[in-house]
Amino acid sequence: MTKWSLLKTVSDKTGVKQGDLDKVFKALAETIVDGCASGERVKLPGVGTFIVVHRAPRAMNLPKGNGKTQIPDRFLLKFYSNGATYTKVDELSRKRASAQS
Repeated sequence: MTKWSLLKTVSDKTGVKQGDLDKVFKALAETIVDGCASGERVKLPGVGTFIVVHRAPRAMNLPKGNGKTQIPDRFLLKFYSNGATYTKVDELSRKRASAQS
């Protein structure tokens, strides 16, 4: 689903203009990014949680036995869906898969 199809769907369900929703979505995305960048957990009720995790530096073997290289530490953004979201997506995916076969 693209941003515009998401905006159209929400607009159809709520009656709010797509231009107004675009401003809201931009502000929401900016707030999520800013919250995660400052190290906070960002929880979206009914959807899930964004968290930032630290990955320690590590050594990696190069292909064909050409030695090792060092991979520096880094921070990753992870998303964990809540139980209800996970269950609903799983059920819908299974229904689609069984309908296609």
